[in-house]
Amino acid sequence: MKRFLNILFVNILILIFLLVLIEIITRIFLNFYIGNSTAGLKERQANLIYQPFVMYGINWDKKIEDINKINSNYKILIIGGSTAELFPDKIIKEDFLEKLKLDTSVYNLAFGGYVSQQQMISLILHIDKIKPDLVISIDGANDIIHSLRQETHGNFLLNETYSILLTKPYFGPVIWLLQNSQFYNSLVRYFDRKKIYNFEDKKLFLENYVNTLSKIKLIAESYGSQFIHVLQPHIEFKNLKSPKEKLFTHYDYRKNFVIESYNFISKQLININYNNKCNFIDGRLLFQDFDERIFSDDVHFYNNDGYKIILDKIIKCIN
Repeated sequence: MKRFLNILFVNILILIFLLVLIEIITRIFLNFYIGNSTAGLKERQANLIYQPFVMYGINWDKKIEDINKINSNYKILIIGGSTAELFPDKIIKEDFLEKLKLDTSVYNLAFGGYVSQQQMISLILHIDKIKPDLVISIDGANDIIHSLRQETHGNFLLNETYSILLTKPYFGPVIWLLQNSQFYNSLVRYFDRKKIYNFEDKKLFLENYVNTLSKIKLIAESYGSQFIHVLQPHIEFKNLKSPKEKLFTHYDYRKNFVIESYNFISKQLININYNNKCNFIDGRLLFQDFDERIFSDDVHFYNNDGYKIILDKIIKCIN
């Protein structure tokens, strides 16, 4: 019996050593291949704190309370994913003051990974506390990409993680290990790239996004706010890519699906209740003929130039 236990113990140690070694090798390879050994891991663990309905994110109530202490005569509420989250408050305030003579407060409730239904819930929960003059939504890419990963429309990126943790809590340690394993996440990404995506099978996801955006517009306007929706710019609609932008090929496997989805969404948004051309800024068209570098990856900006161009379009639409 003692001999068996010794053999078992040695084999467990060997297994742990091999798993750790595989993880180290994977991270070294990714650091060499894309320059980041932890790519994608932070997003899968970010702010895993329960909040009613929204499910994860920072404490919006505290953030709103802090901003409300600042007196201003114009309030802007921003919702969306990571591109919206990174919109610099400073350039918004400076441009609104310089071009419109408006002293502005910016409430940014956008968060990396959010899909449109999470944006809508955030808006419903907090719009009455903020009473914004303007609601800006910058989104689209997350709903499209999440449609490739989900079987049910409306679910968010960490939905499966929450489902397992809440229904099978004894799997918690295993889930934590997988969430933090670059080897496991690399396998997931590898097999994702091997899938063949049928656009027709995902139309329900895209229609749900459009329907949610129409509700967001109605909610914003019911509180007397002007609503401007920016369909998130994407590198695939930039005709004149810079040398650095041409090197970004990590997501080429889903390129055709993304383009087809964007084109479908834009037509739907134009055809529904966007009766004013200033309700909708089509991000596909914003950077088509720019030869300078705008993007750092598929949807995020290399510097503030992209935001300044979006902001210029928004300011021209202020009532």
